[in-house]
Amino acid sequence: MNTSILLPALAAEFLPHEAPMALIDQLVVAAGESGRASAILGPDHLFLTEAGELDEVAFPELVAQAYAALRGHELRSAGLPLQPGFLVGIQKCDVLTPARRGDRLEIDVRTVGKFSGFAVVEGNVTREGNILATAKIKLYIPGEAEEGHDA
Repeated sequence: MNTSILLPALAAEFLPHEAPMALIDQLVVAAGESGRASAILGPDHLFLTEAGELDEVAFPELVAQAYAALRGHELRSAGLPLQPGFLVGIQKCDVLTPARRGDRLEIDVRTVGKFSGFAVVEGNVTREGNILATAKIKLYIPGEAEEGHDA
């Protein structure tokens, strides 16, 4: 059963994450192998430093959660349950400019490779159209490997 799910929508509908690890707020765009999510860095954000900047370790996780929301949207639209996934590798992460408390971030992701339950994903984290960070990550989705589906 395929169901059209209107976007933007709360990311919680497509993610297995719960607070405080749920870092993205909305899935904004889902277009096949690419998508966009958004996040607002509230005052109690898990990865904010005492200086009010987003810790650099959060950028790959933002990209991973944006991809997870994209996949979750695809699964939910097909009437299937969500599948857990794991960030298993960071091939690169370049932080060009820090993100700060109160920022509204957009996270653009696209799948660049899939094989045996693994996905390689590239992502950009932007604020008001300016790139703050780029990342290339590898994710593992166990259910897809066992069933023989692409990630």
